[in-house]
Amino acid sequence: MFNFTIGEIIGFVMMAPMAIVCFIIAYRQHKQMGFVFTNRWLLSSKKEREEMDERVKSREYKFSRNVFFIVGLSTAVFAAAFLFGVVRWILYTGYALMLIACIYAILQWVSNERYYKTFGQSFFK
Repeated sequence: MFNFTIGEIIGFVMMAPMAIVCFIIAYRQHKQMGFVFTNRWLLSSKKEREEMDERVKSREYKFSRNVFFIVGLSTAVFAAAFLFGVVRWILYTGYALMLIACIYAILQWVSNERYYKTFGQSFFK
């Protein structure tokens, strides 16, 4: 019925778990559980993380959630491309989603920097 090549099987086996992991991380970020995967969080000390304002922490969780959801969506699209045969429009959809994730990350970073500078909000309490 299906004639999969070894490359398609390996591609699907690599991409599907990555998509599932990204969706799990995005869900945990949505519930504000676990570690926040942002530079602001990673580069601060444990003491600074504990003193972090809740609004700032909420923005960091939201940013991390959105990026992991978009990356999970794009890797799921790539897994589907391997499963259904590498179709050009599926690959272009995955590439577009990765581009959207990059653009979103840059725009969100600029927005956060403007927010903290404009309103005089310090990063820490």
